[in-house]
Amino acid sequence: MNGRPTQPHRKILVVGDDKSLTRVLGIALSSQGYTVQTANDGVQGLVRVKSWHPDLVMCDLAMPHMDGFAFLSRMRCFTDVPVIILSGEKGLLIDSAVIAAGANLFVRKPFEMKALDEAISSQLANTGAASVHH
Repeated sequence: MNGRPTQPHRKILVVGDDKSLTRVLGIALSSQGYTVQTANDGVQGLVRVKSWHPDLVMCDLAMPHMDGFAFLSRMRCFTDVPVIILSGEKGLLIDSAVIAAGANLFVRKPFEMKALDEAISSQLANTGAASVHH
């Protein structure tokens, strides 16, 4: 990541079943000044979105119990918080399918941390506090 100061207290939720990736992302994002929480699957992710109200969600597509598409669909019923999908899924239509499902951005794994930092910055610049519909 580029060492640029971030807006204070911006909260990022990382949802994915790859514990080593979520741990590395948590460390990297925390070092940038973000407050980070993680969830191991879409079910836990929904609970955290409702209770913690993150400013941004990063989510994998392939997860146990609830995949990224189901997570997005259910989450969009109550919030418009920006979502960046991080996935190794390949295919010509996956990018548009992810956006149609409610994600704001698709970042293909493996990715450069600089590219992820730019994606996060652009999504947070386009939004104020997350909107949660009750």
